[in-house]
Amino acid sequence: MDKVEIEQYFERRYIKRCLSLLFPTTFSTETLSALAVEIIRLTALLRQEYKYEFQELKFIVTEARMKIITPPARLLDVLSCIKKEKTLGQHYLPAFLSCELQRSSYDQERFDQYKALTFIVSIRLLMMGQHESAVKGVCDEIRLFSVGKRESLAAWLPDVLRKNLPDLIQALEQIRTSTAENTKTQSVSNQLSKFYVPYRDSYESRDGITRDISSKEFKKNGVVNSSSIQQLDDGTGFAVELREISNSSSGNDHWEKEENDSGQTRKLRIVTLSPASTVSYASRAIQAKAISNRLLKKKLSLSCDIYQASLFEIKILLKECIASLHTKNNDTAQLLIFMLIFGNQCDQIRSMRNKKHKGKIAGVKRVHTLPTQKQRDELAPLLRKVDTSIIFPVPSLITESLQSLKFKNVTDADIKNYLQHINKKHETHITQTKISTFLGHKLKQEGIDPVLIELIKGSAPSELAALSYTQLKSNSLLTTYQRYLNFLSKISACQELSLTTKTLDNKIIGTPLAIDDKLLHQLFSALTERLEMLKSPDEQSFPASYHNLVTVHVQIILALSSGYRPVTGWFGKITDISLDTGQFWISDKENRLGDASRVIVLPPITLECIKQYTAFLNAAAFHLRNTDTPLCKRYREAASGQEHLFFYRSETHWDEVSPKTMAPIFDSIFPLPPNWHRHHIRTLLHQSNVHSELIAAWMGHADIGEASFAQYSSLNFKELYKIAEIINHHLNQNGIKVVQYD
Repeated sequence: MDKVEIEQYFERRYIKRCLSLLFPTTFSTETLSALAVEIIRLTALLRQEYKYEFQELKFIVTEARMKIITPPARLLDVLSCIKKEKTLGQHYLPAFLSCELQRSSYDQERFDQYKALTFIVSIRLLMMGQHESAVKGVCDEIRLFSVGKRESLAAWLPDVLRKNLPDLIQALEQIRTSTAENTKTQSVSNQLSKFYVPYRDSYESRDGITRDISSKEFKKNGVVNSSSIQQLDDGTGFAVELREISNSSSGNDHWEKEENDSGQTRKLRIVTLSPASTVSYASRAIQAKAISNRLLKKKLSLSCDIYQASLFEIKILLKECIASLHTKNNDTAQLLIFMLIFGNQCDQIRSMRNKKHKGKIAGVKRVHTLPTQKQRDELAPLLRKVDTSIIFPVPSLITESLQSLKFKNVTDADIKNYLQHINKKHETHITQTKISTFLGHKLKQEGIDPVLIELIKGSAPSELAALSYTQLKSNSLLTTYQRYLNFLSKISACQELSLTTKTLDNKIIGTPLAIDDKLLHQLFSALTERLEMLKSPDEQSFPASYHNLVTVHVQIILALSSGYRPVTGWFGKITDISLDTGQFWISDKENRLGDASRVIVLPPITLECIKQYTAFLNAAAFHLRNTDTPLCKRYREAASGQEHLFFYRSETHWDEVSPKTMAPIFDSIFPLPPNWHRHHIRTLLHQSNVHSELIAAWMGHADIGEASFAQYSSLNFKELYKIAEIINHHLNQNGIKVVQYD
């Protein structure tokens, strides 16, 4: 379309509004030239499949060429000027045009294509009128994407280089719908909607929507997770545990949500008494407190707990259930055996997904998805491919007559009557809770990692922090499950309960961020090589690029050695570390109630690395004492412990370490989520057979009021030296060595 055709097709007032937003009259000629050059570049690289859809291209390119009067300014300077004047909301379109991809690990061609498509979609919508809010939303998303603030979104965006516009719109709709169903990805769904709506409206020429906006009150609410309902032994009520995990915005990256889940700020336990009691409020409060304490004690899996099922009771239950498999109580017996095998309550069994073979139920399918499991395509070569599901085979003895796991014919009264009959017959006290918790008690008493237990039970990652940080092979999980079934088979004297066929495979499940050792070796080899290359012949020059590389080298080693969460002031101060004993005081969860700190022991190689880094700080401070007094002071304060140990430099200033400043520094070196090291080391310690409670103490996963080395803890602080030895061996094995920086 030329100008005449455009004016015939669109209203003149909307065309004028579009051009005023695109080329603001207050901008200098150099700025307008820069925007015009970028417009011509974007329209030139737009794929031919998209060009066919937009006849406005010729008109907008003609308008852009008219603005090229003087040599253009730099695009980043244009964006900096808009930010400085605080007019991002007003000049969102020029800000979008002037953004450039800042992360070297991102696919430049894909970003440019999304930017070009978004630009021409925005132009059409603006000339259609009443679409400005949708245009502003998608322009802001691209601008934030360019600086790495949409890391989670990047993993979900469809491949714009291989789809035409209708297919791209359909893919966006499918992905945003699927991500909306999971609380962990709802923010991604909202971001995808900002692409889907304008793309769809421009393609289908939909009218814009104008909403009446009234004043509203916005409050900063926390994100509250609710654990599954815990049934009580005596049947008088149940409890729900609520966990307030953060007050952060919904736009956080997945790794931040993961770290929030592992550091709850508050716990509330709600006890519901059923049936409703007529006693006084004080009596009900005392009863609720007793129930809450009983639930806390149950987590310890003490052998002296009278509310825990005994081996005799489980033996009686199995024998009675197996004898009932060919009677009218068949369904009830099958349901109770499923509860015993998978450690679930009856409602959870009814919601399980079955796996059929030749029309019969052969197993149970568990799906294990994590916040950081979905990563963008560019990171695929750095990550291990993990499966999100695992099949637990079930003995054919209890599935022979089953068509589903809904157990529609079994009521709560049927279960109650069946258990009452067994208890009366054998003078036992078997309850549903004893049955559903036996798996957890049995395996925990055997020292099995809770990750394996919760995977068998099908628990959500938010209910156990370690689930998000562990990578394991499915055969180790299935071996534990098979051993448990064999135990049940032995005590019940029923051989059919055991798994006699070989059902084990070797899939990897869990986190993809526990990187391969070979990749870790390559990372540090490349870092050491770059350190040698950047080190100036004049060893006292201390350029910013060399400083940053030294900082990254030390930080990665210290991260792997300590499991420190990525926070502002990452790794604290030098005074937090005892170079004599290797003890490191870590306080990376200060948003919790009470003292959230912990002490770990650093391996010898890490202590030597820190000593070299402090020597580097002192040498840099001495060199800069007469040329850059403020920077010299910052080096001295880092070396003395007056300020945080690490900071990043540019040619003109320095930045304190925070997740925001870390991202652009690490992107060109190792662009994984900042907490990848916690996944890698947690997996290493699991594979090294370190006790799970000791790993939790080292990772900082102990809950409030459950301090790892408190008065009633069975852990010994000396055991942390064993972890230091394991990590030291791991670092040496992967070629990580001390480098002299000064």
